[in-house]
Amino acid sequence: MSRFNKFTIIIVILLLIVSNAMAAENKKGSANKQVAEKAKPQTTNNDYDNMLAMLMASGAKTYWSLVFEHSHKDYPPKSNYEVGIQLLQADMNKKENKQLSPYVDTLHELLSSLDTFGKDKVYFLVNKDDIPFRIITYNGKKTIVIYKLGISTVYNVVKLTAKERASKVIASNIIPALKIFDRNLNKSDFNYYKIFLTYGSKDFRIDEDQDNLKPETIAMIIDKSACSKFLENQLTDQELIDKSVILLSDRDAGSDFSRIKVNLQ
Repeated sequence: MSRFNKFTIIIVILLLIVSNAMAAENKKGSANKQVAEKAKPQTTNNDYDNMLAMLMASGAKTYWSLVFEHSHKDYPPKSNYEVGIQLLQADMNKKENKQLSPYVDTLHELLSSLDTFGKDKVYFLVNKDDIPFRIITYNGKKTIVIYKLGISTVYNVVKLTAKERASKVIASNIIPALKIFDRNLNKSDFNYYKIFLTYGSKDFRIDEDQDNLKPETIAMIIDKSACSKFLENQLTDQELIDKSVILLSDRDAGSDFSRIKVNLQ
């Protein structure tokens, strides 16, 4: 074999070795990239739905101030009757309403019963044509959210801490209202109820201070089966609380919510 042919063969072999090495490295890099992509926290539609619901609920704090602090004529609170009409007249072909379409009659019946929330008259802090319901996925299961509910009650920040105020609202308003939710939604395919309720807080030692009266919003995520067991006296109110998720956006939190542990007073 001539020297030229030997040299050509060596070059070809070297090229094959380099090519195979590069292919192996690319394959390894691709595999590492796939592993890294899987390791990244993924933002799912469920996360987005939850974040959007929280954002929509946080807007109730501003609305509460306009209604109960400033009595703004352009922001009147809505009654359950008015919101029921809005629900029946809503365009269910809209993207944000399509999920609610099969539940219109059920939710209308629920609204018809929600004139009060426990011991207080409840108001809906919504604009015209706004529907205070949303369907999300929580723990992989279908959840109905009712947000922008408000009561005019104002708690004294000197006498009660933020958690104690939240406890009062749960005991006086949310827990008594669960009978209405169970009666209207027990046979639905919802697995959780997520309820947002906004109320007031104030330092009553101060009279003339625009920044003194501030709203707070509490959210409670309740397992439907636990709710039914509570109403059947199989769980105490504290046991129901312990099985639920409680989120609080207090007077200084802006639109942020923090999970809290609540012990009933």
